[in-house]
Amino acid sequence: MKPSNVSSSVYLESVSNKENRVLIVTPSLRGGSWTFLDQLIREAENDFDFVVAGLGDAKRKYKGIRIYSIPYFKYDTLGLTLSMNGLFPLLYELPLLFLTFLSALIHRPKIIIGNGFVASLGSILPAKLVHAKVVLSHRGYVEYYVEGTLRKLVYVLSNAIDHVLVNSQGSKTDVSVLVDPRKITVVEHVADPIFFSTGDRPALRQKLNLSDKFVILYVGAIDREKHCDTLIQTCERLRKNNEVLFLFVGDGELITTLKKMEKKWKNVKHFGYIYDRTQLRDLYKSADLVWSLAEDTYIARPAVEALACGTPVLFVDVPAIFRKAKHGAKINHELISKDIGWIVNKDDIAGIVELVDKIKRENIIDENLRAKCIEYARKRHSKNNMKAVVEKLLSLIGSD
Repeated sequence: MKPSNVSSSVYLESVSNKENRVLIVTPSLRGGSWTFLDQLIREAENDFDFVVAGLGDAKRKYKGIRIYSIPYFKYDTLGLTLSMNGLFPLLYELPLLFLTFLSALIHRPKIIIGNGFVASLGSILPAKLVHAKVVLSHRGYVEYYVEGTLRKLVYVLSNAIDHVLVNSQGSKTDVSVLVDPRKITVVEHVADPIFFSTGDRPALRQKLNLSDKFVILYVGAIDREKHCDTLIQTCERLRKNNEVLFLFVGDGELITTLKKMEKKWKNVKHFGYIYDRTQLRDLYKSADLVWSLAEDTYIARPAVEALACGTPVLFVDVPAIFRKAKHGAKINHELISKDIGWIVNKDDIAGIVELVDKIKRENIIDENLRAKCIEYARKRHSKNNMKAVVEKLLSLIGSD
């Protein structure tokens, strides 16, 4: 327990050292939800001794950090399938539950952070055995997905979760049906400092042979849940316009369709999944517009990274969560300032094409607009957001 005669600030400093072991458990070692944990590792490597247990190939290496990974299916290619049934993620993550148990017994962490509900609930038993706290990193959605008997079961089990990290107030409201809201900390998306770094945009565009193109970039899972079908229809409508080029970064359900498009049309290029942040930054900076995703109360991580690079964003007006979209949910057009982005009707392909043509024709995207994008990202999405996470984890360790 925390000594009664030690102030909070001094106590946090005293426990902030490499003896504070944190086990991170994740069903994927790439993608948006993993990126948050990856940022935590890099921002707090002096505060904690991190160990990672995950599914998939560990492409990124960390000095002094142990990663145990099981080669596995690509999570982002199965995202839509896994969202169809609440039990599918459990079946998918069974190997991870065994890996979690072994990692916890070997390393005896003070905290186990689970990437998602399945990973977190599966950490409860090993956490009890080694006297660790369980923290849920929640980037999913509860409503429409966890219902009936399954919701009652998850609600009971969730009482054993010590804290939850979410990326928006909307996510906090959503997960509060299962977890006491007093246990939830909101941490808005963080743009890696490299995306704020300066770069010679004309030189980058020339290097990538983009100088004479109006470039629309998409970064993320390439599937219907993320509304890439709408983007693909837009590409098709503009396939004969040699001035507009669509760049795709990522993997997913529609990858076969995308590769066929790349072979047939000159206005589509696919880069695959990019791990290198410098390469990704260069693409963001080279683009004129980034086609991205949003929810009720937040914009997706690629949108945040694009804005940090000074590139405006475009969203369709439907959330990128399958069942939520199916129930008719819409995104408020006031979510993003008209100075730095646009929200369009998902079903109005003609209107989207018209907007793209107007932005290009009238040279709406200038240096002033780009500066506003960077200012917005720096104000809302700098690495300062991660401080709340570090403080919360240290306080959990200090409460033993």
